[in-house]
Amino acid sequence: MFARLIATCLATAVASLSAVSPALAADGDNVPAGADREMWRTYVDFVKAGDAHQDWTTPRGSLIADSGFRPFSDGFSFFNTSKPDTTNNAVFGAPKTGPENLNATTIRDMMGERVCVEGNSEGACTLTLAGKLWRDSSNAAMAGGHCYGLASTASQLFAGQLAPDQFQSGATTTYGLGLRTPISRQIARNMASQFARSPSRFVTKPSRVVEDLRDALVPGQTPPVLIMFSKEGGHAVTPYALYGGDAGHYDVAVYDNNYPDFRRVVRLDTVKQTAQYAFQVNPDEPPVDPQLRGIGVVPADFITSKQPCPFCRDARHTRIQIEPVKSQVPLKVKVTRLDGSPMKRLEVTPPTSPWEPGQRWNFPSFRLPKGKAFLVTINARLSKEAITSSVLATTGQYAIGTEDVEIPAGSIGRVGLSTTTGTVLYRGKDPGEGRLSFVDTANTRSVSLSGRVVSQAETSLLAGTLVGKRKTALLYSLSSKAGRAVVKAKLQYYQSDRAQQKSAVIRKWLPDDAGLAISYAGWKPSDPEGLRVHMLRGQERTPVKVRFR
Repeated sequence: MFARLIATCLATAVASLSAVSPALAADGDNVPAGADREMWRTYVDFVKAGDAHQDWTTPRGSLIADSGFRPFSDGFSFFNTSKPDTTNNAVFGAPKTGPENLNATTIRDMMGERVCVEGNSEGACTLTLAGKLWRDSSNAAMAGGHCYGLASTASQLFAGQLAPDQFQSGATTTYGLGLRTPISRQIARNMASQFARSPSRFVTKPSRVVEDLRDALVPGQTPPVLIMFSKEGGHAVTPYALYGGDAGHYDVAVYDNNYPDFRRVVRLDTVKQTAQYAFQVNPDEPPVDPQLRGIGVVPADFITSKQPCPFCRDARHTRIQIEPVKSQVPLKVKVTRLDGSPMKRLEVTPPTSPWEPGQRWNFPSFRLPKGKAFLVTINARLSKEAITSSVLATTGQYAIGTEDVEIPAGSIGRVGLSTTTGTVLYRGKDPGEGRLSFVDTANTRSVSLSGRVVSQAETSLLAGTLVGKRKTALLYSLSSKAGRAVVKAKLQYYQSDRAQQKSAVIRKWLPDDAGLAISYAGWKPSDPEGLRVHMLRGQERTPVKVRFR
């Protein structure tokens, strides 16, 4: 049973290499404190049996560069974390719910005090409404794994930028840390940095990777992160030594957070410009094709330094995040112009490969120049079950998107957004219980609106517009038929030395050719019931009752 569990766990994207100099014990023999020894031995036997197909543990050639890092004891003893986290639960008794991820404090550490309603660098921090959306979307996107965060955090600990006893009393090594808070939040902080600043710019040719590693793997320097992409998705590991052989062949020794206490190797060919890595070691199956589609070296400070805030007013790009969904099959997603043509200057951050294949499929995230309209297409044609997903586009002051929209089994869902006009349109066979979402974050207050209009005659469209200059949101049905409107609103502000919030609900039956206009221009701390709502029908403008909480 556990072999099957480990098989799924290790089938993540890209995998394997290991320390070069002898560890204090053989690979896998450094049993972590708190581990179930029988379960750990099952894991070790499984990996060794899988590696018997082909040697992915022994670097070839002469040593060219060495940082001094080693998987034991500079790597973590626990496995790449997921949600649900069945592997760490089986080996260490960690909660199946997975580790604690981002909170307001870690996001402030990553982006600065402007993410807090209080605007302070210390003490209490209440995330702005847009910040909460970004946090929730980022935490959901990490359900498949935390490899980028584990790789970079291990580098920081090795370089002395962080100390083990900061996170766990009495801990003296990275390997001695247990999977618990607060180290889990530090890992999540580094993992989520890719949603603020994409590492895809570092993807390059294997020959350049060799040169980058030759310069970076020096004693006393913080090891970089090696990112790799295969047809299964993406993965990140910590490189620590470079070996060179004949005819342009190089081996990179890496700590892979999918394989605690094991040496693994990435193989590069600078003549053919190819890279290979065994991302699945299953003794019950033939070896998979190890050919990688992309590889690059990310400097540690690109991850650990202060990150740009995609949901703050001065953001220069639009960041698109799509929450992962439970699916038995891969789901294809793409971002294009509204007419379906390719989007120029679009940056794609591939997803972490499913940490438990067949259970969760993660979407990539995207970044494009601010002000561009775009279309998100989610292809669920291979799915036999309905898919629930959310799309969030953050572009400085405003965040717009869809929440919990259902894509029926075997169909395609499309969300068209224009961050310039604030327009969102969802089209599918049935929007289910999905909603449109709008957030406006001003200097001293933040307003969020989440709602939908469902027509009697047409349930395949959700449409709305946020008119920023008027501080007004419009919700309507494109069918022009009667329907039901339901909207939830929140006002967040800072007053009397603390963050405060006011809520409101609008429910209204709309006749044919009618829409809903929600004006929040006067909704402010001095007037906590200043939200104004009207039904629009032709030239008629009828007030609508608002229930405040």
